[in-house]
Amino acid sequence: MKQSFTKEERLTGKRTIEALVNKGKRRRVDFINTQSLIFDISRTPPIKVLFAVPKRKFSRAVDRNLLKRRMREAYRKNKNNLIEHVTNCNKCMDIMIVYSSSEIKEYLEIENKIILLLKGFLDLDERNP
Repeated sequence: MKQSFTKEERLTGKRTIEALVNKGKRRRVDFINTQSLIFDISRTPPIKVLFAVPKRKFSRAVDRNLLKRRMREAYRKNKNNLIEHVTNCNKCMDIMIVYSSSEIKEYLEIENKIILLLKGFLDLDERNP
């Protein structure tokens, strides 16, 4: 599988994001919060993802962009197992990943937490067939 993060894989749309926030399941691993919503239909990109860093904690856009870039890269490198699993189950998933720490973490630490989250999504999907 390609290790890319295309425009089609990005979660956009006000209604879609509102539905994710209202109906999604919350999960937290240390300083990363997520909301996820599983659908029983299938679509071309099986997983759409949104990355967010609150302006309240990082007022400088440079810092927010750095953290979003690190989270996107960690997701891009480690998403293949989750995509295969969701595709095999004929489902699709929307995910919002929010950075919640007030300090800038190193890339390896962010990547480890993203990997834990993706493994958690595999377990979550298996419990809710």
